[in-house]
Amino acid sequence: MTPSPLSKPLSRQLSLFGIEPLDVNTDVSSLVNSPENQWFDRKSSRIAADSLAKCMIGLANADGGRVVIGVSNGQIEGINEYSKQLNDWVQAGRDHADPPVRNTVRYLVCSNKDGRADRLLILDVEASETIHRNKKGECFLRVGDETRKIGIIEERELAFDKGEAIFDKSIVPDLFRDDLDLDQIHAYAERMRANDTDALMRHRGIYIDRGARQGVTQAGQLLFGLIPPLWSYIRYQKYDGTVAETGTRSNLREDIRLEGTIPNLLEQAQKLLLSEVGTVIRLIGNGRFARVPALPEFAWLEAVVNALTHRSYSLHGDGI
Repeated sequence: MTPSPLSKPLSRQLSLFGIEPLDVNTDVSSLVNSPENQWFDRKSSRIAADSLAKCMIGLANADGGRVVIGVSNGQIEGINEYSKQLNDWVQAGRDHADPPVRNTVRYLVCSNKDGRADRLLILDVEASETIHRNKKGECFLRVGDETRKIGIIEERELAFDKGEAIFDKSIVPDLFRDDLDLDQIHAYAERMRANDTDALMRHRGIYIDRGARQGVTQAGQLLFGLIPPLWSYIRYQKYDGTVAETGTRSNLREDIRLEGTIPNLLEQAQKLLLSEVGTVIRLIGNGRFARVPALPEFAWLEAVVNALTHRSYSLHGDGI
């Protein structure tokens, strides 16, 4: 059986934890022994297609990932003796999910627990911009190493997230990979403990490089663009008194514009506000007096982070 044409672009998909694509020398033992996580799951050869679909739906609704079929309790069962179920597994993402889950199909030659030549079935599931459910209308989400059925409230929150992802993953015209700050992306990859920077950019929607839809995404430019969008800025205004006056009565003392990517804006705002908030002398925990910020940093910094992360960047008319 050949890989599904629908999911062929996913053949290069990598996990954030260093799982190699199957078109290179994949170590079977790593698929058997690596701990299951947000992006990786194993299933026995006895799994039913509708149960497999729940796992695939959970991955598609989250960050995507890989499912290996033919491994149970640390032993390789293989799939050769389960040829009747094979077609059901391969079509599980279509037959038991609405809308169909995008995935690629690969086989990996191995030796099973009895020492006979066998194969594993590997399904690489793509993160989706839409919500997937099974044919019963149930919604699932991958959380850590579990696939959870979620309720109405969680599903509504997921819908909000998916709506934001539509803009975030749209391509910025005339922007290319070289327009990203690759040094910052490499630093981000190290913090995420990702072995492959290109895979990280794909998984996180920073850069798309499959098919005809290629280029830097809106999220990529906002986070790592060498030239951020014009509407990616913070405007800091300081007034005398407690009311903002206008016209001839204007009491505006400072009007500062901070520009840059979202991480850079956060750093600039933190530095500015540390100087603007000022300090006071207070008694601290060791029984001594010390100079501390007049307002707790965690409080106003959280406000800045919330403003940056929750701004609707699809609206281009103003800053933050």
